[in-house]
Amino acid sequence: MSHNTNRPKQPVASLALRAGTEFISGLIVGVIFGLGIDHFFNTKPFGLIVMILLGAAAGFRNIFRLVSYSSSDVKSDEQNKSDT
Repeated sequence: MSHNTNRPKQPVASLALRAGTEFISGLIVGVIFGLGIDHFFNTKPFGLIVMILLGAAAGFRNIFRLVSYSSSDVKSDEQNKSDT
């Protein structure tokens, strides 16, 4: 996969805000789907519990992808500086 080297770098505060947003949005989606499943199948708290856990897992996965992508940018910058 090729990365666009012309795109602007994100400041640390921006990455932290995005990571928090990724996690919270995963939880919110999990709660909404969990409540819907509980209402539809009449399985009150189990659908909510399962979907909150899945939402949290999705949030952590998104944060991991964000950090991995950002750290690969830092490594490529360091390599470009050492090549010049």
